[in-house]
Amino acid sequence: MTHLFFILLTFLTSSVGWTQSWNIWPFSCMNTASETEKALTLSGFTCNKKSVGPCPYSECLGTVPGYPKPVLITIPVMASTFRIHFHGHKLGTYPEYEKDLPSMVKSFGLNESLCAGQQITIFPESDGRCDTYKKDLNSREKFQFFFKNLHSVTGGNLKSLPMHISAHSGGGKPVMDLLNAGFPVEQVTIFDGTYSDEQKDSLVNWYKKGQGKLILATVKSDYQYSPDAYTKKIKKDLGLQTKDSKRIIKGRNYDVAESSRFIHYTRNVNTSDRTDNKPHYDVQTETWPGSY
Repeated sequence: MTHLFFILLTFLTSSVGWTQSWNIWPFSCMNTASETEKALTLSGFTCNKKSVGPCPYSECLGTVPGYPKPVLITIPVMASTFRIHFHGHKLGTYPEYEKDLPSMVKSFGLNESLCAGQQITIFPESDGRCDTYKKDLNSREKFQFFFKNLHSVTGGNLKSLPMHISAHSGGGKPVMDLLNAGFPVEQVTIFDGTYSDEQKDSLVNWYKKGQGKLILATVKSDYQYSPDAYTKKIKKDLGLQTKDSKRIIKGRNYDVAESSRFIHYTRNVNTSDRTDNKPHYDVQTETWPGSY
């Protein structure tokens, strides 16, 4: 009977797929998610059950030893990768939300994506304009120390998962430092956050050396030092031949350029809001993977 059960389960999971049914999940991915939450609870994190419609997930808030600010970790029912996201804005400044990570996630409308995706997402908090990142996550040694303690509080459950990293605005700087440190990264996503030739070159070098995927989302701009301008330079430096299309994402018009390992989302703006900073924040909400 047990043998027949596993034959049936194997057939169902291969036929239905990983994400097409809420009732059938690969055991290993479910186990990673549940064991990570158990480990965080034992490490002193406060974990709360959340849901977006029928989609359940957990938010765990606590501290990683050696890192001076709170860390928020969101855990869906199933996890096949983990992501570290660097917020690049001053908490509580814009848009309107309290000065903590859970309210930031809610204000940016990321809850649905965090729930529906198969990704454990880690949000280390930073003071000011990335001041904590600049001090505590700026070298290979400091990243090694952070990862060592992160794996400790998560019970080692993330070690076998591919790592994705992402950033918004000024958070692009710690992404550059992490890539320059040589850690294996499967995917990099930057939301309107490339502001220098140094950052551009870091992304280009990482892309050329490996097989990772690069996703860039920018607000359309003619300013020569804007993230949009630097992204155009990245495409030129990489010599990419892209398939170009237009797409409506969350009600907004985007130009999309794609190749096998590269996507660039360009958010078009109206003349009336070219001086408004809101599109700079909305581009993250609208193009966060899984939100469209």
